[in-house]
Amino acid sequence: MKFVILKGTMASGKSTAFHNLKKMNEMKDWLFIDFPAIKQIFNNLSDEERKKLGKLAFFSILKEIIPLNKNIITEEISREAIQREFGEELIKYYYQIKVFEFGVSPGESYKRNIKRSVEKGLNPMSRKDMNEALLARKIEEDAVLITTDNLSELEIVNIILKNLRGKR
Repeated sequence: MKFVILKGTMASGKSTAFHNLKKMNEMKDWLFIDFPAIKQIFNNLSDEERKKLGKLAFFSILKEIIPLNKNIITEEISREAIQREFGEELIKYYYQIKVFEFGVSPGESYKRNIKRSVEKGLNPMSRKDMNEALLARKIEEDAVLITTDNLSELEIVNIILKNLRGKR
């Protein structure tokens, strides 16, 4: 079984890839656990409480679905957090964690952030804050790196699917 994590910098295409993969017939038997959506349930709380309760709810869901022995895909969580919380279960049910790390140039990330913020009626993150977030990012060991600046949504999905099939 596979446990796939999509990670990366802000506005790098993780959520878009997540939702596009969900539409693929090849992925129809996979369980898509939308961690960012789970955290949004708690948007009326402080950021600290939202993250804490979001993680607790996410882990509660995973606790119930890991024994189902289905392939799982999620985003915005670290391999370390999953292994710390479910190490024994992952071994028991033969899960292998596969991380796809999305990257995008600072300029492209900023453009996407502004576009997304305007669409949602939000204030965009400052260029300075975005650059600091990019610099603070830790890339997961053994992650498949996908630089999305010049790739279409379909190309990104195809990279992931080929890798999951064991083809590079």
